Amino acid sequence: MSGPFVLSIAGFDPSAGAGLLADIKTFEQLGVYGLSVCSAQTIQRPGCFADLRWTEADWVERQLAFLLQSYTPKAVKIGIIGDLALLGRLLDQLAALAAPPLIVWDPVLSASAGFDFQQADAFEDLKALIERVDVFMPNRQELERLWPKQSPLAVAQSISQQTALLLKGGHDPQAKGLDQLFLAGELAAQWPPKMIAPQDKHGTGCVLSSALTAFLALGLPLTTAFGKAKDYNLQFMNSQPSLLGWHRSYQDE
Repeated sequence: MSGPFVLSIAGFDPSAGAGLLADIKTFEQLGVYGLSVCSAQTIQRPGCFADLRWTEADWVERQLAFLLQSYTPKAVKIGIIGDLALLGRLLDQLAALAAPPLIVWDPVLSASAGFDFQQADAFEDLKALIERVDVFMPNRQELERLWPKQSPLAVAQSISQQTALLLKGGHDPQAKGLDQLFLAGELAAQWPPKMIAPQDKHGTGCVLSSALTAFLALGLPLTTAFGKAKDYNLQFMNSQPSLLGWHRSYQDE
């Protein structure tokens, strides 16, 4: 193997636009080898989310444990997870490795089509888990759902005192495409959109977080890795006019 192993723990999307399949496509294009653990089966296509069936917690844990017997991922991207207790046990498995991986958590709470994955009141122990990952990647709407009595900015500043927080702006009507990095309680960097894609793509959040995970696994600093991840995501969004994007070889600008 010439590139590092990278793991995605996420759901299966039959259209391959989001979830595990999108992550694996992204990993492959960016020169890392993608491993996967399936946390859920979904019935969906772009713009239409019909149903979801969570993978049994024991099955998820066994998938991960079996992979870790042979492979040590350099970085891990986590997407949808059925419950926080399960997430804690998966983090325990990863932390027990001789060389624990970098962990990026993209907390998917609902599909773009409007299907709710989680209930906000299930997240009372969320902060303790966030402190165990290296990068937390919510969008503004997710922060508002989880902490409705606080502003997203205040929440981001608080969380970033323990964990790097990347606030995604892809669905922010006031500053669409503006992504912000918070470190040590402060705004450390921000990336305005180079352009707004003519049409939103299915799975852009998954592609962005998996691209970041790949670049971190390749040893890039966080700010550099995220800038490159945004470039890859923009290339994906502009790959064709339909709701499904193509993954092409990354052209570094």
